[in-house]
Amino acid sequence: MIDLRQEKFRSWMIEHFGMAFNSANAYSIAIKRISRHYSEQSGQATNLYAKTRSAVVREIARKYSQAGIYSDFGNYGNGTNRAAINRYVDYVEARERADNRNSNGQTPQLFQEPQEENLADYSANITYEKDLKVALCHQISELFPEHRIFGPGRQGVEYAIKGKKIDILLENIKEGGLLAIELKSAAANYDVFGQISMYLGLLKTEFPERDARGIIICGEVNEGLRAACLTNPNISLKTYKMSLHLRDP
Repeated sequence: MIDLRQEKFRSWMIEHFGMAFNSANAYSIAIKRISRHYSEQSGQATNLYAKTRSAVVREIARKYSQAGIYSDFGNYGNGTNRAAINRYVDYVEARERADNRNSNGQTPQLFQEPQEENLADYSANITYEKDLKVALCHQISELFPEHRIFGPGRQGVEYAIKGKKIDILLENIKEGGLLAIELKSAAANYDVFGQISMYLGLLKTEFPERDARGIIICGEVNEGLRAACLTNPNISLKTYKMSLHLRDP
């Protein structure tokens, strides 16, 4: 049976790395397998899903590295165990960063426990924006040459700044300039211009030495938004087109 902590790790991998369900599920199961193995080898009952400090998880992961004392077990499943625990280190580190940035004492949305009465409130647009975000993150090098996702561990995905969240924050590999991306799966109006303008102001405050630009990517452009973007050369506007690809299973 999969517990809630395991399920949240699996969902995080799908959301932030675009992993297929079966791959993410295999990784989440591998963490259980490593927990059992580490418990047997160390003589201490260990559940990695109960570990909340990245330093602790990273130290355990080191033991399953190529140079670690449990490297053979790390190689299990063509290296699935090692890859899974390394991804779990990323997950715990992401939780720590989110907790540190959360100034009002509430758990960020990514890590909140889902409230059953609110599950029906999620619209198709929200789901589609998440799909759009995953697809875009997989094509950064193609769509935005010389850019990468800002920070370690994909920190730039839903980048938190002053209580706000930028959908995707990129940085220019050569020049260090920042590019804030705001995604709207459906039509976007001029309110989005004010939103991304605010993000650019916050970025200039936090990173005064860096250039900051913004881009709005939406399914349909409202004329008010088109007019607003003409007033600021640092904010560009793009629409997208999703395509369907079929392949043999």
